[in-house]
Amino acid sequence: MLSKILPPLVLLALVGIAFLITQTRPDAAQGSKPARAPLLVDVITVQPQTFVPKVFSTGKLQASRDYAIYPLVSGQVTFVSPKLKVGAFLTKGEELLRLDDAEYRVALANAQAAVEQAKAALAEEHARAEQARKDWQKQAGSTPSSFALREPQVAAAEAVLKRTQSELALAQLNLERTRIRAQFSARLTEVNVKAGAYVTPNTLLALAYASDRAEVYLPVLSEDIRWLNLHAETGSGAGASTVALYNPLTQPPQQWSARLVRSGAALDARTQQLQVIAEIEQPFQAAGVGLNPLIMGQFVEAHVQGVPISEAIVIANEYIYQGPEVFVVEAGKLVRKSIAIGRREPTHSLITEGLVPGAKLVTTLVGNVSSGTAVTIRTVDGKETGSAHEETTRELQP
Repeated sequence: MLSKILPPLVLLALVGIAFLITQTRPDAAQGSKPARAPLLVDVITVQPQTFVPKVFSTGKLQASRDYAIYPLVSGQVTFVSPKLKVGAFLTKGEELLRLDDAEYRVALANAQAAVEQAKAALAEEHARAEQARKDWQKQAGSTPSSFALREPQVAAAEAVLKRTQSELALAQLNLERTRIRAQFSARLTEVNVKAGAYVTPNTLLALAYASDRAEVYLPVLSEDIRWLNLHAETGSGAGASTVALYNPLTQPPQQWSARLVRSGAALDARTQQLQVIAEIEQPFQAAGVGLNPLIMGQFVEAHVQGVPISEAIVIANEYIYQGPEVFVVEAGKLVRKSIAIGRREPTHSLITEGLVPGAKLVTTLVGNVSSGTAVTIRTVDGKETGSAHEETTRELQP
């Protein structure tokens, strides 16, 4: 009988003990909520500066001038310079070809003889004219005619001398032309002549392009045109903007200096882009230590310098949040400011509204923080503020 009653009694006792425990728990200690520490941020002071916009583009290196080399006289090729090969660089004045000059030497000798004969004929006519003048002076009371004084004969002899002198100059020039020389500094792209060939003034000997300078045609978006100065005429082209060209065939890309010389006449109807032309000096020679020559036809990246803007507000893109917005510190509190971006470049942006000189721009990434949050300034313009927390606390006091 006892074994049946004992388990319920034990269970009832445990329930009673549990009830007593719940009814007699100690009171919780009352305390104040811990204060949240102000957000620690770095700031920079917004200062106006000169902003030089850059327009970015890509273009292909191409010749500023192309040349076709023709002979100016006919003849058989007797000498071909070893440098007359595709890819070779030509220096102005160096001999490229030599033609058989035998008949041109004969022509020169004949022209020289004709000049001497004309000089003699002219001297004879002058002597006759002088004698005629003396004879007429002995006859008083009469006026001689120009024909009687042999003036027409003298003029005719002078004309013959001038003609023979011109023929002599031409004979000398043709003889010189049998030696074909480079009239410019260039690089050969095509050669069509060999020793022994007979050439005429209609024979294309070679093709070349100028090696002293080259051009890059750079397409510019219509919205970027206003940042460039395309109307400042100079003696060598339109615009005085400098251009930095980067050669992607080297690692890291090497920089070459160029200048903007002119622009296209109209926007491309399909792309609404304008071609601007940059000119680069000596692109096929190393311009400095470790600088590799450029290659005709290669693509280069260009940074075109625009018109400088003074007293501009420029900040790094990393300080700009979507909106676009920035954070500034005013009276010890974080304030969200809406801004207007006049121009955004890869690393920085021109701000036209929303920031004023002297503003404390937050450079710390604060994320989605409410405007009005109390902050502690850690550094200003990269310098430790010292007792920044105390200064901020004083600013928060009424």
